[in-house]
Amino acid sequence: MTFLSPAEHADLRATFEGAFESLCNVVRRSRVSDGMGGSVIQETVVYTNIPCHLGTYQSGREIVNAAEQRVDEFTPWSISMPAFTDIGHDDKITIGSRTFEVRAVRTPRTWEWKTRVLTEEVF
Repeated sequence: MTFLSPAEHADLRATFEGAFESLCNVVRRSRVSDGMGGSVIQETVVYTNIPCHLGTYQSGREIVNAAEQRVDEFTPWSISMPAFTDIGHDDKITIGSRTFEVRAVRTPRTWEWKTRVLTEEVF
């Protein structure tokens, strides 16, 4: 069995990135102290104008939220970005005038060619 070299993997990543037809921004939401014993949500832009691809997710409408032991029903969208892009479960992604909340992040792999997340559009 022949494995791909690091240079061949870099070429594949560049090919994937060249196929991304849109640009997106990623906003990270985090909880910070409000200075009075409580907390507030702070939003910080972590990426601007990175190449991405927005596509439909093909496995249906019901998505199980195992952490909260409930079924959330929404129309999922898949967003692909360059390999090793740091995306979190609470991040928001904007593509043009559309906003999406990240619902699931694929586990990164050693030889990743793109980063893909499952999102829900926010209206």
